[in-house]
Amino acid sequence: MKKLICFTILLLADIFAIFCSLLLAVTIKNTLNPIFGISDIHQISQYINFTHIYFITLLIFFYQGIYTKHFDFWHENFIIIKSSLLSFIIIFAILALAKNLNFSRIILTLSFMILVFIAPVFKLIIKISLYKTGFWAKNAIAINTDKNFRAEIFKNHYLGYKFSRKDYDTIFIAANGLNSDKLENLIQENILNHKEVIFTPIIRDYDISNAFIFNIFNSQTNLIMLENSLLKPINRFFKVAFDYFLCILALPFLFLIFCIIAICIKLEEPHGSIFFRQKRMGQNYKEFYCYKFRSMRENGDEIMDKYLKDNPHEIEFYEKYHKYEHDPRITKIGNFLRKSSLDELPQIINVLKTDMSIVGPRPFITGEREKAGICKNDLNILLSVKPGLTGLAQILGRGNTDFKIRTQNDIWYVKNWTVYTDLIIIFKTILIVLKREGAS
Repeated sequence: MKKLICFTILLLADIFAIFCSLLLAVTIKNTLNPIFGISDIHQISQYINFTHIYFITLLIFFYQGIYTKHFDFWHENFIIIKSSLLSFIIIFAILALAKNLNFSRIILTLSFMILVFIAPVFKLIIKISLYKTGFWAKNAIAINTDKNFRAEIFKNHYLGYKFSRKDYDTIFIAANGLNSDKLENLIQENILNHKEVIFTPIIRDYDISNAFIFNIFNSQTNLIMLENSLLKPINRFFKVAFDYFLCILALPFLFLIFCIIAICIKLEEPHGSIFFRQKRMGQNYKEFYCYKFRSMRENGDEIMDKYLKDNPHEIEFYEKYHKYEHDPRITKIGNFLRKSSLDELPQIINVLKTDMSIVGPRPFITGEREKAGICKNDLNILLSVKPGLTGLAQILGRGNTDFKIRTQNDIWYVKNWTVYTDLIIIFKTILIVLKREGAS
């Protein structure tokens, strides 16, 4: 009964989301038409009653398991984007084959763009509400898993699993540390009892959801095809084009911020420079100068030498986190810039010079690798791509995370890059900057 209620509510939510996307698209088009000297007025009823959009989109959503399976928020969003795109391609094809010119292609494109934004928001609100009322909560147990994994699973209300030792419907199994016979027995035992089995593979450094999984029927062998997307020239070209597009789009707005920050820096220390530059290691070990707004005093080295003599514990803190707990060199405006991450903005210059990318691993200070104890193989992976203004390491804890963990997060990013991953990181970076979390 709970499954039917959830299915019905989620289905109705998507119908409403499609309705709203069409309504907004027609309203936007009708509002903009007079500005561009177009006299056409589109009837809202014609579009919101266009049943093909509802039927095809909902059918693809259902086929992808949107209404029955429990996905993570970001993974489900990716499914929604792909499914919506496919449905609109089919709709465009139907209209083209029927030579139907009654529907504006601009309105349909706008409605698709709106749908991929509002459908996830509706689902987020509804699924969390359904979880709190007990309808979306699915009893589950975890075997051979660590506390961090359990926290990610059972505190994620969107995912919808609730820890229970009795009457559970789903079992999570971590394959690490289990031999193949033990794992197969656990899976078989629970499947025979009509349980849903979810297990994490031994391979942890790759995003299997982006892999191509297929089966050789005669030998009953499962194969997983992995590849490094960033090694493909077309993907590298697209990433550079995406960087330039974002930079050019943001430059008019950033110019005003640059001027305000420059004035504030000069007011606090009139004789100091506005920018700070430092040698960093870039793609293929190429050194470049990384730019930042100056956030430290001009005589910072003298101040720090005296401070470290009086506070030797800061040396140990730096060795672990590669930052100081309290840095006396930082100016008042510099403290604000660091907490808000605005000191990083001049790296837009590095992006335009193609030294850096918008998203990527953080650039290493020359000689930092030896101090951090990073092995040569890991460094080769990190330096196979351009360093980024922001990255996975920055959104998963930022300055509050152990340096080695941040490095592993960056390595994971390089191995599993997708356009969608970049979009998630940019979105989360904006949220973190607005909240001023974890910067130093």
